[in-house]
Amino acid sequence: MEISFNTMPGAFNLSMGYGYAAYNMLHSLKELGHEIPYNKPDAKVQISFCQPPWYKFHPGQYKIGYTPWESTAIPAGWLGEMNECDEIWTTSPLIAQWYKEGGIEPPVFVYEHGINPMWTPKRRIREPGDPIRFLHVGEPAPRKGGQFTFNSWISTFGPEDKSVHLTIKAIDFSTVRWKDFKGSMVQAINNVTNVTVNTTELSSEDMVTLFHDHDVLVYPSWGEGFGLIPLQAMATGMPVICTEAWAPYSRFFNGLGLRSELVDSPWPTPHDGKMFRPDSGHLGELMSRVADDYDRHAELFYNQAQQIHDEYNWLKLTERAYAHIVNKFS
Repeated sequence: MEISFNTMPGAFNLSMGYGYAAYNMLHSLKELGHEIPYNKPDAKVQISFCQPPWYKFHPGQYKIGYTPWESTAIPAGWLGEMNECDEIWTTSPLIAQWYKEGGIEPPVFVYEHGINPMWTPKRRIREPGDPIRFLHVGEPAPRKGGQFTFNSWISTFGPEDKSVHLTIKAIDFSTVRWKDFKGSMVQAINNVTNVTVNTTELSSEDMVTLFHDHDVLVYPSWGEGFGLIPLQAMATGMPVICTEAWAPYSRFFNGLGLRSELVDSPWPTPHDGKMFRPDSGHLGELMSRVADDYDRHAELFYNQAQQIHDEYNWLKLTERAYAHIVNKFS
């Protein structure tokens, strides 16, 4: 059938979560035999995969608004536009619950994101004396926890422990700084011998290589609409330390789910309401636990990687999400 598609300007950038998800959703729909024109006025069904200010629909269309979000409060101005849709889709059961509690009236469905086969599993085999290589991805977005990761790292391992190493992967620049308890600058972060900041622009293929070259992902995010990065890491067989409360795939964390507390958001613009504040002490405990018993954790995560690929297959997820639309309009 014909399903028209709309998204926000610039959203097809594959280095962004929106771009990655949009590409894989559209590719899956085409593989399933559907025609996917862009913003076609006479299409019976149109899906707007974006935030409500960029929703676009035409008279007579069946309107689907597909919107991830990261905090408990629906931003001002969104509710009216979302309630004009025939259906609202989102990316996790928790966000669906928050939407319903926030006053969304149309039916709310969950369409989780998937894993591209390029995120191939790799068994991590470390040579004696090699440091355990931790990775954080998400800088400079504050809610993704780059500074939080660094602070816990210094408290747990100090700046000179050569048995471990942390790479902070940032887009363009990093806001992470080495500060004392008063918030004053201590030293430049490049003086920390067991931390590297990487601001190089990487292709999707290079990101897979980056994941394969590291041993543990650290992702203490305060909130995610879905959270592609931890799932991609686990799909490569990498042990993942991640905030548990928002993650729809937390069943795969193998005891490395990070505790958190639902508190008022420190970023009321744009994330009003509440978000999950990670537990700094618990993060240190989890990093130490993985470092002390790495081989066991690596085996656990590697052994489940293929199951993650099977359950989060884009084609299966897309076919399931659109089944009731196809039945209604075919």
